[in-house]
Amino acid sequence: MARHNLTPQQKLYLIGKRQRIEKKPHVGRPKNSATVALFNKTSKKIAAELRIGYRTVETAAQYSEAVDNLSGKIDKEKLDKGL
Repeated sequence: MARHNLTPQQKLYLIGKRQRIEKKPHVGRPKNSATVALFNKTSKKIAAELRIGYRTVETAAQYSEAVDNLSGKIDKEKLDKGL
């Protein structure tokens, strides 16, 4: 990821997207600390590679999920209006 090519928002989105792709999928809410630890393990691995805090990676994952949800809603509204 070349730093000079991305805005801070784009960089945060891509970091979050990567975290969401790489984490092991689970169904529903985490039921035990092992599932939470697995999520943190992925965040810590990405954070070490990018030299940022693991909480930044977790926040980025939440940000990218919100952007994707908004994007889906906006596209659906455009389709409903015939745009």
